[in-house]
Amino acid sequence: MIPIRKRLQRWEWKDYELPENLSKLIDEKSANYKFTWMQLNGEQLDAISTMVNEAKIKPVIDKVYSFENAIEAYLYLATGRAKGKVILSLH
Repeated sequence: MIPIRKRLQRWEWKDYELPENLSKLIDEKSANYKFTWMQLNGEQLDAISTMVNEAKIKPVIDKVYSFENAIEAYLYLATGRAKGKVILSLH
């Protein structure tokens, strides 16, 4: 298996503007926002899928938001209270 750090690419999305509420929170907390893009790797995805199916690992999901409520999801993440993954559902 290829180490994950060799598969990650960091990329700053300069044309994207955050919602005003989230921007204010970031400024107040002197935080940085970075968009991380991960390159797909079928071998790693198969390995992760196998571990999930065999109950060797279990993803922790905090909340699921509809895509229409994406801003609310980002604002929730900005609180720092998420105890797992915050999911945006496209269905």
